[in-house]
Amino acid sequence: MLRSAQQLLKRDMRTGDDTVGTLSDLYMDERSWSVRHLVVDTGSILNRHHVLISPQAVRPPPDEGDWPGGDIPVVISAEQVRESPDVPSKLPISRQSEMSLFSYYGWTPYWGLQEGLYPLPAAINVPETQKRQTARTEEEDPYLISVGELTGYHVAAADGDLGHVEDVVVDIQTWLVRYLVIDTKNWLPGKTIVASTEWVTDLKPVDALVAVDLTRDTLKAIPPYRENEPITRSYEQTVHDRTGRKGYWEESSR
Repeated sequence: MLRSAQQLLKRDMRTGDDTVGTLSDLYMDERSWSVRHLVVDTGSILNRHHVLISPQAVRPPPDEGDWPGGDIPVVISAEQVRESPDVPSKLPISRQSEMSLFSYYGWTPYWGLQEGLYPLPAAINVPETQKRQTARTEEEDPYLISVGELTGYHVAAADGDLGHVEDVVVDIQTWLVRYLVIDTKNWLPGKTIVASTEWVTDLKPVDALVAVDLTRDTLKAIPPYRENEPITRSYEQTVHDRTGRKGYWEESSR
């Protein structure tokens, strides 16, 4: 199920009758386009106003559907959030801080998971192979970027300027960022398109730049993206057919 970040932000995150907070941002891994942390505005329940929650804490939505009522259900309580480690919610976040958070909640460290395959919300014993991978990578700094920060990045096609990132589209079953929503009005007046993150060849936070490996004429053939209309598989198929690229659903890796 695909939802734009703008459709997700400001939603309440709830457990039973309690509100844990409001989703305010998403932190993704810039190498894999996987959402690693949800940034939650806790309002008045904490002295600190923002905390990080793993997608592992979110109850999956029904197949091909959204969560009933629109709120995002989680399996952690407001009390757990209050007692959670005081991990800075601003980037950059150290791997040590992430380890303390995952340890507290009993979540599987994401660097010990296959991409896009978050476990169901529960404390899970990490298999030995994942423990070995964790041991190799726990000292590394995570490559995280804010989706809110990504908005506004300049987008370059293979043969020239294209526009800027206006939003991203997230698969709320796997928490993978599937598409960039690109405003091309400086080149194609009034047109907004989506570009698959699999077409991205470079992402440079220092330069606020995203590069894709398709030409402007190829991207011009993509049908317009309309924020208030759902992204259906039919629309996705048309996007990929017009660019001559296979869809992620045709490939086992993602």
